[in-house]
Amino acid sequence: MTRIDFYTHVKDQVLVAQKLIQKAWEQKKTIWVRTATQHQAETLDALLWQINPTSVIPHCLSNDPIANEVPIVIDCAGQTPWHHDCLVNLHPERFDYFARFQRLLEIVSIDEQDRQAARLRFQYYRDRGFEIYTHDLSRK
Repeated sequence: MTRIDFYTHVKDQVLVAQKLIQKAWEQKKTIWVRTATQHQAETLDALLWQINPTSVIPHCLSNDPIANEVPIVIDCAGQTPWHHDCLVNLHPERFDYFARFQRLLEIVSIDEQDRQAARLRFQYYRDRGFEIYTHDLSRK
């Protein structure tokens, strides 16, 4: 069953996503990142290239021709994922394919609309028996 982690009170979703992606990559996980906008996807893409000048986190946007060859894919188009270790969700809506993944990382901003949407997702997962862990980042 998918393990679900909610990271709440996040001031910068893209920065938190970058850190979680880096950690998952270090654990040799394949990662599908679902963003809310193209701008968010492009910002995360650029940030991942800047992590460490001596190493690379192999990734690309989902519309890139090599997307099916890299372990980390960033998607804002709602494509069906082909990676199934870890889903990082920056989108306010529940992803239909979330149960295909071993882990789901929900990153919830401080925006009230985003928080309300996250509560609905949380309730949906809980009502279906998924184990949920929460991480309050308001103090970090």
